Amino acid sequence: FLGRYGSRDQRDKKVKVVDANVGDVDEENPSSSSNNDNKTRKQKIAERKVQEKVTKWEKKMKDVQALEERAKKGAKLSKKQQIKLKDAPACRRRLKSWKEKLEKQRRNGAADANAIKPVTMTLGELYDAADDRIGLAKEYLALVRKYPAIMRTVIFHTRRICKSELAQYQLIAS
Repeated sequence: FLGRYGSRDQRDKKVKVVDANVGDVDEENPSSSSNNDNKTRKQKIAERKVQEKVTKWEKKMKDVQALEERAKKGAKLSKKQQIKLKDAPACRRRLKSWKEKLEKQRRNGAADANAIKPVTMTLGELYDAADDRIGLAKEYLALVRKYPAIMRTVIFHTRRICKSELAQYQLIAS
């Protein structure tokens, strides 16, 4: 990963990075993020649920509009269809409120994505942080809390990251 920024002998070279919890920024183009969609999983799920509600109410409005057309042409409507026509204003209000909620979620998601600011640091500081195996394992575990993974995978990766330290204290067979 660090090789794309430069080698260890370029310790004074300045690079722009973003905290590991939100993604990483390319040195040449800080505005391009490797994590193109910076929305969290919860935001995506919430947005999808609201989108489903909007779709549901749009379908109901389409039915109501079809009934209104039939009523204008003088067609006889059943009791249920008359009730649907009577509830048309409430249906329009609900559709409008769900659309507003969806738009608000999308704006907030975009604002959160734009709030990510890269940090400038030297390449030497990055290499020193990478050499800290315990710190790297802690960072990995923080990411696992944010993006859950299978426990055996987490154990495997943590042991792999801390292999030399665990072997030093005879906590793992080398």
